[in-house]
Amino acid sequence: MPCAENELIVSNKSGRILGHLRVDCWCFSGNIYSCADAKIEIYSGETEDLLYTIEGTYCQRSIFFPCFRCCYCPNVEYTIFDKVNLKVGKILNIHNGCFTECFTRTSKFGLELPAKADEDHRILLLYAAIYLDYLRYDTPYCCLGIR
Repeated sequence: MPCAENELIVSNKSGRILGHLRVDCWCFSGNIYSCADAKIEIYSGETEDLLYTIEGTYCQRSIFFPCFRCCYCPNVEYTIFDKVNLKVGKILNIHNGCFTECFTRTSKFGLELPAKADEDHRILLLYAAIYLDYLRYDTPYCCLGIR
């Protein structure tokens, strides 16, 4: 099943567009090697310039082998890169404990934001973390909730 790119527009209360989050398809059916890597691109609202890219791979031990989350490598890391591809921060999916992870749908995330990010950029990165949680951990079977 081919999937198209998805875009989320983020605006404030007054309607001013803060930016756009663009996400490639994340299908876990079909070719796992081309679809399993997470990538979110964050664009500014005014000029539509690329601000940040968030990347993470499905092939981390704690995702690929869930039992490792209890013992060896509990956190799943997604790296935040700026427009010149320098690492400027990260998003961590923090392990909640074996019981909570197995029997509830709660998630815990940590954000290490770029030092030079202004308020709008911080809001966009927070939205990206929430969207990442939804797409990666709360949407079953296929990308973007399409079943």
